Amino acid sequence: MYILRIASLIIILLAILVMASHFAHLITWINKILGNMDYNPDIKENISEHAGENLFADRDEVFATVNHYAEIMNEVTIKSFDGTRLSGAYLFGTNKDLWVILIHGYTARNLTMFTIADRYYKKGYSVLAPDLRGHGKSSGIFTTYGIKESKDIICWIDWIRKKNPHAKIVIQGESMGAATAMYVAGENPINVIALIEDCGYTTYYGMYEHQVNKRLRFLYKPAALVANLFIKPLIGADLFKSTEDAMRKTKIPTLFINGGKDDIVPVSMCQKLYQAHRGPKEIYIAEGADHAECKLYDEEIYYKKIFDFIDFNKEHRDII
Repeated sequence: MYILRIASLIIILLAILVMASHFAHLITWINKILGNMDYNPDIKENISEHAGENLFADRDEVFATVNHYAEIMNEVTIKSFDGTRLSGAYLFGTNKDLWVILIHGYTARNLTMFTIADRYYKKGYSVLAPDLRGHGKSSGIFTTYGIKESKDIICWIDWIRKKNPHAKIVIQGESMGAATAMYVAGENPINVIALIEDCGYTTYYGMYEHQVNKRLRFLYKPAALVANLFIKPLIGADLFKSTEDAMRKTKIPTLFINGGKDDIVPVSMCQKLYQAHRGPKEIYIAEGADHAECKLYDEEIYYKKIFDFIDFNKEHRDII
């Protein structure tokens, strides 16, 4: 009886923690206090984290690029499908028909995607980098880990289409942004011609189960089920909604990327997503990179993989 009570208490506490994680601004604030530079690129406490690792991007250059694009990009706000005010930044490129939407991860902001924006912009793309709901300058209290966020991105696609009905759009997402992008691709929106999925998870539950101590994993499933009873009807999230299902529904050409040392979204998840996808696809594992670090690790190889993939589809499938 005593063991059962302890187990029940742990399940309840875990469920509360899972529910609390949906308060995006709260978790963002905690990450800022902790100095999590990978999610907040203007925080400099961890600038020497990878000192001496020649394969990593120079952090001073990262900050300089982020600050440059923060100055030159234009701000825009739109209303989403449910009335949420969404904020983003955009910049017109030399090729008005080519667009990229860059989707940041959980607790991040659009700033974290500005180094990627730099590469696309220099290739002529117009760039849109939105703040997801509950993040950055966008309104909203809760995050739904890609579910409502994917509907928000559909609204951003409509915003681009109003500017140019002939726009050809690449979507690139990182972590939760990648999950969001995959849910979008599962809806097969017109104008989207390629997807770059970087360290996206299969399910929210699966990602966090992977991080829980192995001895406690048998308690995490019931905790997640309890949390889902409240989360799903109240805020529209679903801990068990699968991006694998979305990949089975689309043939949009997709490049799957993951860090070989990623302890949050393991390589096995990337491989499952790759196998689920039914269209043109490639997979790239940056062996030395941890979560959300692929763009900083062997960056020349990273961007060559991306643009070679897009260019191959342009040449052989006449999609651009």
